[in-house]
Amino acid sequence: MKATCRDIPRGTVYFDTSSWNALAKRPDRRVLINLIQSENRLVLASVVSLAEVLLTPDSNKRRLICETMKAVHGGGPLLEHPLD
Repeated sequence: MKATCRDIPRGTVYFDTSSWNALAKRPDRRVLINLIQSENRLVLASVVSLAEVLLTPDSNKRRLICETMKAVHGGGPLLEHPLD
């Protein structure tokens, strides 16, 4: 069974690949990550986003985005596909 937007708990946020990229690039990313965590927000990622990030040719940029994803998303499950 595929999850739909109706199945996602209120207050949950889905970040697509461009969101992960944008957050990773911000000089204040640590402040934003702390804010997200302090609000106990559940931030979801999809296998598609992760695959796109892993295809990033620049290893430093890829590592930064992956570290950002881990800090915000944690070790939770990935969605099978992006939310529409």
